[in-house]
Amino acid sequence: MKDAIQTSKTIWNAMHEENKEALETYIMPNAWFVHMGITADRDEEIAIIMKRGIVYDTINIEKQEVNTVGPVTFVYSKMKLTAIVNGQSVTNPFVVTEAYIEEEGKLRLASMSYTRINY
Repeated sequence: MKDAIQTSKTIWNAMHEENKEALETYIMPNAWFVHMGITADRDEEIAIIMKRGIVYDTINIEKQEVNTVGPVTFVYSKMKLTAIVNGQSVTNPFVVTEAYIEEEGKLRLASMSYTRINY
């Protein structure tokens, strides 16, 4: 469980720092991302980050929970995320669902979905 939380934090940090190498290491090639306005595969997501289409400005993770179902480990992250999207700063409260699969002894992200919530 701690591995899942640590892997999650590593990925969020890599998105914030625009670290392409780390993102490619921790995200499966066939992973899928579901945002409020778009869906993207891993390479599209990384390209958006590297081109600064989305800049992860402030990531305030308030709570994380882990649940394992069969071979899949889920991390549910309640957060307030401030991002710059197409030049506009936006802050949204989300629960982000991350699905991880163990591959060669390491957890790798298979899917990430953002659900906007109301406080």
